[in-house]
Amino acid sequence: MKSASTEETVQRLIFSLSELEQLGETIISGQGSFRLSGKTYLRMILGTLRVARGAILLFNPTERQLTIQSSIGVEEPLAISVTPDEISSMLQFSIIDVSRPPIVLRPFLNRIQPELQHLNANLWAPLKIRDKFLGIISLGPFFPGIKLEDWDRGLLNVLANQTSIAIAYSYLLDEARADKFRLYLLSDSTTQICTLLDTTILEEEVVNHAVTLLDAGAGCLMLIDPLTKRLEMKSLFALGVPSDSDLTNLSIALGATPTPHSSLSMLGQIAAQGQAWVCNDEKMAAPFGRTNLIAAPIIGRENTLGVLVVCDKE
Repeated sequence: MKSASTEETVQRLIFSLSELEQLGETIISGQGSFRLSGKTYLRMILGTLRVARGAILLFNPTERQLTIQSSIGVEEPLAISVTPDEISSMLQFSIIDVSRPPIVLRPFLNRIQPELQHLNANLWAPLKIRDKFLGIISLGPFFPGIKLEDWDRGLLNVLANQTSIAIAYSYLLDEARADKFRLYLLSDSTTQICTLLDTTILEEEVVNHAVTLLDAGAGCLMLIDPLTKRLEMKSLFALGVPSDSDLTNLSIALGATPTPHSSLSMLGQIAAQGQAWVCNDEKMAAPFGRTNLIAAPIIGRENTLGVLVVCDKE
């Protein structure tokens, strides 16, 4: 026979899941995002579990930090640095009792004691899709007279899963919107470029648009001289290196002719072989004063016309 407490818990779960389902449908339809509805998700979680305060922290893989996306009763902002090993350890658990953490997590939680006190955290629930770490639900103390029971742990697992799905869908929609915007820019860029007759301006526009569309910091365009059969520098964008005069007058023989920097030799090979190249080696990108570069051949109807390079892609 179910107790009154159990029936109340089931009712709270049904209510919260119905509300979260509606929010999820809004996100999936493309009419909303987790950025806008995160606080509503948190409010549902706190109300269902009868928790006084809490926060949803999302993981930024670039900065390797957890930052507060939404909070109730917790002051913002807050950033917690996280290492890959610490993430792997957190992913082993569905619920983390901050006061009595697993042995493997104790060094990490000891390191971030000031942040935990700021959050007033009692429980953490990792947000994840399979093995992809999305963030944390941080819960503060329960309402007076409320004790943490197995039902509450089960509820938290269910709610964390629903929240993780909403976050993942929101990310996918953001990526789709970004791709759609890029396609619009590409179409607009193509129209603008095709109206240009001045080859010097055309060369500059090609480089500028490539840097913009690929979220890069710099770029250049090199074309093959039909007489000398060498790659000649035609246009530079933001390649401010100490020897930029050398880049302005850069000339590379096609094929595998040795040069002082192997990356420059590679540009000759790209033009000769017609294959793109991605380089994340700082030493290889050093001739351009950058940390990474992408180089792709410009293919004409019958042959390769040159090479387009972008550097420091975000």
